[in-house]
Amino acid sequence: MSKEKSMQIKDSFYKLSDKLVNSLNSGEELTLNFHGEHTNFLRFNQSKVRQSTEVQQYSVSVDLVIDNKQMSRGFNITFDEDQDYKEALATLKYCQEQLPHLQEFNAVVSPQAGEGSERIVTAQKLEVNTVVPQMLGEMQSVDMAGIFTSGPVYQGVVNSKGQKHWFSNDSFYFDYSLYSAKQKAVKNCYAGKEWNEADFKSNFEVSKQLLDKMNLPEVNVQKGKHRVYLSPSAVGEIVGTMSWGGFSMGAYKKGYSPLKKLKDGEEILSGKFSVQENFELGLCPQFNEVGEVSSPVLNLVNNGKLENFLTSTMTAKEFGLESNFASSSEFPRSVVIKPGQVAKEDVLKELDTGLYVDNLHYINWSDRMSARLTGMTRFACFWVEKGEIKGPIKDLRFDESLYNAFGSELDSLTSHSEIIPETSTYFQRSIGGMSSPGMFINNFNFTL
Repeated sequence: MSKEKSMQIKDSFYKLSDKLVNSLNSGEELTLNFHGEHTNFLRFNQSKVRQSTEVQQYSVSVDLVIDNKQMSRGFNITFDEDQDYKEALATLKYCQEQLPHLQEFNAVVSPQAGEGSERIVTAQKLEVNTVVPQMLGEMQSVDMAGIFTSGPVYQGVVNSKGQKHWFSNDSFYFDYSLYSAKQKAVKNCYAGKEWNEADFKSNFEVSKQLLDKMNLPEVNVQKGKHRVYLSPSAVGEIVGTMSWGGFSMGAYKKGYSPLKKLKDGEEILSGKFSVQENFELGLCPQFNEVGEVSSPVLNLVNNGKLENFLTSTMTAKEFGLESNFASSSEFPRSVVIKPGQVAKEDVLKELDTGLYVDNLHYINWSDRMSARLTGMTRFACFWVEKGEIKGPIKDLRFDESLYNAFGSELDSLTSHSEIIPETSTYFQRSIGGMSSPGMFINNFNFTL
């Protein structure tokens, strides 16, 4: 993506927004959100390209506020100036007609004046015709299925009080799985801004080495408590689920925060465990959907202590608090988990004897108010003895409290972290993600 292309799209959005703001009636307040992408999408199966698609889509959502009433509606844009303005006016008119029929809500967030922002993260154009042969060359000896996406995403916000924000980021990810003859699988992801053939080969080689280990005789691990190594991906799955209300001030005030006991001083986490919302990763914009700009770095859990909840302006108005300009969902958008000191090459040695857990799924709360999670192992999970992989395991179900896993039983963390991008593509490419290390946990509880 070139900076010039991003600027052209931004200018078109700003021009359309200015015209729509000038169409408002007295007492009406407006916020416009822009979402766009130009994505190359490839689907692989049995180590062959099965689908190659180029997706360009751009949309604007109209958020109209009158007094304590609010309504939102979206439309797609084509960059035909007259047609887009006609569609925008029709959308605004619909909101104006429907708004009087809605109920009032005292915590409606009205647009505010303030300084704008702009961040354009560019990358050298990724030529699919160059990258795909490199990928296929590594796949000749394996059975691979995966999804590759690349290209720029765009987000912008304009409001009727004069705020204007713009963010664009050019990146890629290759989310893939390798399958053994025994139909065992290894899952991995290679992501970044600039494609590097050597880095990709290194990533793929690690996956192939784990796949070789999947052909070892299966080890029958009994249920109970085991020392585990959770890979950065597995840690990311747990912290992602933990974020469902865990860092939300609204959830705490309404009585369903899984970290309520931590906030109230009834439980503690390990001093080795720290989580931030950190926009310096560059994975998503620092502004939220109403144009409020969050701090570049916000400590959520700092050395085991809950330092901040994510507090949206809506929650702040509802409960008489101070906002830190979180998104309306109060879900962390760009997470950094502080790493530790165990070197990457020493992971098996540090684990010694126990379970090497590369991937988890089906994670959910089993007891939300006790911060207890349940889930399943899958893909490349192994039994390790004295620093040596003995073989893959049958899938196990765990049921464990975060106050144990990230508290009293958290032993150490790796010095290396991995970027785990958002990879969902429902309706449009998601943005954001996480930087996570691996973790060594004692007495991790497996129930089935």
